[in-house]
Amino acid sequence: MLKIDLIAVIVAGVASMGFGMLWYGPLFGKKWSRLMGFDADKVEEMKKRGMIKISSIAFITELITAYVLSYLIALTGSYALPVLASLIFWLWIGFSVPILIGATLWEGKPFMLFLINATLHLASLSIMGLIIVYWTSWF
Repeated sequence: MLKIDLIAVIVAGVASMGFGMLWYGPLFGKKWSRLMGFDADKVEEMKKRGMIKISSIAFITELITAYVLSYLIALTGSYALPVLASLIFWLWIGFSVPILIGATLWEGKPFMLFLINATLHLASLSIMGLIIVYWTSWF
């Protein structure tokens, strides 16, 4: 039986969600909106349609990702930083990158949008992985 620390999963999910808000807010929000083709009116319309619902679903997906990452860390024993970095890189390059590049190409979006989104995925997986590993070793 693999040990999955649910508190670490929740903390990792919250941290990733917070980092995503920072990423798509003050760091790259304006550029991302422009690349997505959103003007100020579109952003306001989206807020009125239910950002709470969208954010709640996004948070649930962060928790799922954190849980699966925690499971894979436990399954592979990736508790040393170099091994964790390798696991995260291969998950990112094998799953996130192909899905995001495909979506970018099929939707006719600029390559810069792919770079913003893909870099966030790598950073989020890294944040989650570090929290899960260090939380598990500290507590």
